Order: sequence, then structure tokens, then C-alpha cells
Amino acid sequence: MKKKGWIALIVILILLTVAVGIYFKFSQPASFSVTPDYPINLNLVSGAEAITSIKITNNEEESHDFKIEFKGLDEIASISETEFSLESKKSKEIKIIFNDPKNFSHVYFANLIVTNTNFKKNIPVLLTFRDSASLFSIIQKPITKYFDVYPGGKLGVEIDVFGSGGKDYSKEVKASYELLSPEESIFYSEENLIVGNEYSFSKVFDINPELPYGKYVLVTSIEYNEIKSISSYLFEVKPKQNEFFLEKTNLLILVFFAFVILIIVLFIYFIKSRDELLLALRKQQSRELAKNIELITAVQRRVPDKKETLERTKKKVVIKIKKRQEKQIKELRRLKNKGVKKDKIKTQLEKWKKQGYGFPEIKKEIPEKSINKQITKWKRAGYREE
Repeated sequence: MKKKGWIALIVILILLTVAVGIYFKFSQPASFSVTPDYPINLNLVSGAEAITSIKITNNEEESHDFKIEFKGLDEIASISETEFSLESKKSKEIKIIFNDPKNFSHVYFANLIVTNTNFKKNIPVLLTFRDSASLFSIIQKPITKYFDVYPGGKLGVEIDVFGSGGKDYSKEVKASYELLSPEESIFYSEENLIVGNEYSFSKVFDINPELPYGKYVLVTSIEYNEIKSISSYLFEVKPKQNEFFLEKTNLLILVFFAFVILIIVLFIYFIKSRDELLLALRKQQSRELAKNIELITAVQRRVPDKKETLERTKKKVVIKIKKRQEKQIKELRRLKNKGVKKDKIKTQLEKWKKQGYGFPEIKKEIPEKSINKQITKWKRAGYREE
């Protein structure tokens, strides 16, 4: 391989090493994992007790101490173990019990925090407690236009209200809307509505431009005769889609990998393109040598009394042809190293082809009249000397 080829190969290897390093940095597993890896979302009857569990797995090659705590649910939640150690690749199941002392509709939203020396993970916990005497069922669905929620944007939901039975007549109710984070209430508003056994409407809320990224809950309630019906909608506030990719450097990584792949493709094409010329020359030389041997063999058949002489001649001719072909290969490599264009090298290959089919080595060893008859025969069959 020429010097430029080696330089290109070294540069590509360096780029690949950097790319692989970046890939593993961004794709390596977290220090530990929690299963399930999505928010704990429970719908319960007010005053009820609920039991759930999570599994924590130590992904590292050494043991670690773990700590689990709630932020905001200490009064109703108990954890089977709050501090423990895990060996490498080992897992532990933790039971969590929620015991609600209240007997009315309400929502708890908090974070379950799991930490070790190197890593911290927040698991949102949403508990929606409904009064068993609730008069309405409420379903909240995101409006497609506002599916992505980001600071300075909007939160849009479609709200369907269904009566739980009884006569189908309109009622004046108080509807309230509250946005919760695990730490506090972000905003609260209310209004009066006239609803029947089925009622649907949409609500769009402005999102504060300063609102931090994270999980939030929209709590919608309908109150009638001091009985509250409630529904909770868990969603995430995150950067606008184009900002998200830029901030997470996903776009940068994709561009980098695309750049590396492009270099590799161009390098392979360059090497393949140059090798094609050498391959074409070798095929050309192989056909040329075969044709020269065929010509001497044809002469041998016509003059059998000179068979031994012609056999020696054949060996000499073959040696001379191979020497000439070796010079052609060296010249081809010299042209490639000089950066001569592919078309000009192809022109040189055609020139060598015409010279080879002129049988210069045979004509020096065997009188031309002895081979002219065979050449004439080939021409009649469609073969051209050039």
C-alpha cells in the first residue's frame, strides 16, 4: 500500500477509536437499574392500603451500598429496607406499602429516590385515591397538537366526564385544575360547569418558561354536593424536540458517525478502484500469455519434427513475457503512486494489450512465416491481432 494509503488508514483507525469511545460513554449502562423503570402509578379507593415492589440491580463490577427514601410520602409510605448492600450483578426486591388515612378523593405525587456512591435515580410515584361515593368518572387525554410539553409552551388535554348513574339531567359543578410537581403545587384554577351524564371539553394551559424539566401531574376534579371526583394525568416537561436532540448531543454523535462511515466508504472505494486496475491488468496478462502459448502449440502441431525445439522456445518466450509483464505491474504501481488519473491508466493498459497481442517475443524466437498462417486463421475466425 502506498504511503498516502497508510496515512488514510491510520487516520480512520484513530477516528474509529474515538467514535467507539464516545459510543460506549453514552451507551454504557447506569451504575444500577430499577425494575420497573417507569413511574409507579396507582389508582386506589380512598382510605385503602396498597402494596407494590421494585427490584434494584447492581450493574457494576464491585459491591455498593444503597439507600432508598421518599420525598413527600413519608406519612403514608413504608419501605421494607431503606439501606442495604448489593454485590456485583446482584439484585434485591424492595416492598413498598402505601396506607392512606384519608377518606376523600385526593392525589399524592412524590419521588422515590434510590442512590449509591456513583448514581442517583428518581422514580416518580403517583397515587390517585378516589372516594367510593364519587358521582363522576373523569378521563384525561393529551391533545395531539400539544403532545410535547416544554417550558414556554402549552399543555392541552381533552377531558371526558361520565356520570355514575341516576337520572340524566344537567348539574352545576365546580371543576378545578391543579398542576403538581413532586415538591409543590405549580398552579391552581377552578371554574363552574354545567354537565350531564356525559360531557366533554378541552383545556389548554400555559407552561411557565422557567418551569424545570421533569415529571408533572395535572389533577382535574369535579365537585358536586361536596363529593369530589378526581382524575390525574402524568406527563413530562422536556426541551422542544430540536433542542432536545442538540442538548443530548444525539445529533452530534449521528453526524460524527456518519462522517466516519463516509471516510471508510471513500477509503474502501479508493482502494477497490485502484485494485480494479491491477486486477484488470493481471487478467489481461493472463489472456495474453495463454494466447502466446496457444500460438506456439499450433505451430508445433504443424511442424512435429521441431517439437522439442519449439518446446524450448516456448519456455524462453514464457520467461520473456513474464518479465515484460512484471515491468508493466511496476509501472502501473508507479502511475498510481504519482496519482495519475484512472482514465489515463486505462489508456496505458490498452496500449500494453495491443503490444502483447503483437506477439513480439514469439516473433523474435520463431520465423514470422511460421506463425503467420495461424494468425491469419485466427483473424478469419474473428480474432484481431491488435
